[in-house]
Amino acid sequence: MMEITSYHLKLSSTAVDLGELIMEKIFPAGFEVRELSDGSFLFIGYSAAPLSEDKRGKESFRKASPAEKTEKTWRRLLDMLKHYSSDLLNSGGYLLRKEQDLEVDWVKNFQENYREFYPAPGWVVLPPWRLEKFNRTRESSSSLKKIIIEPGIAFGTGTHASTALALKALTDVIGVSGADFSAEITSLLDVGCGSGILSLAAARLGIKQITALDRDPEATANTRHNLSLNQALRKNSSFTIITADIRDYASEYSGPGYSLIVANCLAGILREILPQLAELLAQDGRLVISGFQSFQEADIRSCLRREKLKVISRSQQEGWLAFILKNS
Repeated sequence: MMEITSYHLKLSSTAVDLGELIMEKIFPAGFEVRELSDGSFLFIGYSAAPLSEDKRGKESFRKASPAEKTEKTWRRLLDMLKHYSSDLLNSGGYLLRKEQDLEVDWVKNFQENYREFYPAPGWVVLPPWRLEKFNRTRESSSSLKKIIIEPGIAFGTGTHASTALALKALTDVIGVSGADFSAEITSLLDVGCGSGILSLAAARLGIKQITALDRDPEATANTRHNLSLNQALRKNSSFTIITADIRDYASEYSGPGYSLIVANCLAGILREILPQLAELLAQDGRLVISGFQSFQEADIRSCLRREKLKVISRSQQEGWLAFILKNS
């Protein structure tokens, strides 16, 4: 018998990115995200503890009691909320509660509630268990660009506005390459790849050489897993998945520069890594950044001027922004 504790974190739509970041740190095995009728989002994570003792060898081995495990998870969650309290308060605050039950079929519950979604025109993102039914029941499915993502391990599955903006910008840039650019886009660097959704989208759009970079080994492992779910993309695209900080990667990079770079990161991270993004960008390349909010735009633009990067396109969704940039 297991005692299951569920942790419910309610946030406004402008704090979804932070919510995913927090839940990923506390519940790396997965969590649920539900959009509520009032436009807010509910994040639900679970912890489980056995209600019995075990013996290993001659010594008694006692696993953490349900109360101890619940308290540890609760403290970690509170510490994370405290760490991001300023950003959360600026986004409307949060509500947090926990519930306990004896048994929950979390996997069944999660899969029953998770459906395909359409992050940008012409795109659909599906969990692997929905693909067969989707292809069977949707007459127009063949006209959509499909990406299969295993949800719940690393953030960036496409449900958040910043990922949708980055995906649309990626589509726009690649769609006009050759007509608007002096050089064809052949290589992409995905900085902070998370689930790998943008790398997979680039391959779906025909980019031949793709590098996915993240300093979190769980994120790059998730990217590899999602790539394995999209095996057809390996036929025409070469993938390199690297676990590293972009500052270390840039210091060792000696190539010609990437014709396209995409970075879907929070504003604070973007400010820190813009020098490396500019350094890694080919002279006639394009840079897509997303993950910052409208009240942070002036600060981001100031950083862009220092790096001599020019905004050539701006898009907005639910208070989040994305820029397409080039060297000035």
